[in-house]
Amino acid sequence: AMLKGVEQLVNQKVSVITVDGRSVVGVLKSVDESMNLLLGDSYEYISREDIGVVEIPLNLHILRGDNV
Repeated sequence: AMLKGVEQLVNQKVSVITVDGRSVVGVLKSVDESMNLLLGDSYEYISREDIGVVEIPLNLHILRGDNV
């Protein structure tokens, strides 16, 4: 059921929080049965008190399903 919901988001901009707390935003290009995500035009956002919010371009990026 969860996979069907995520499949409906293909070609839309999504925000993903990883198990270790990373924040990645990008266009969902593909998802498989293991919930591995392929994001296009993606960025990781890092927020720290000393430097504020930093945007790191990841471009085409794969997130493993066991990490989201």
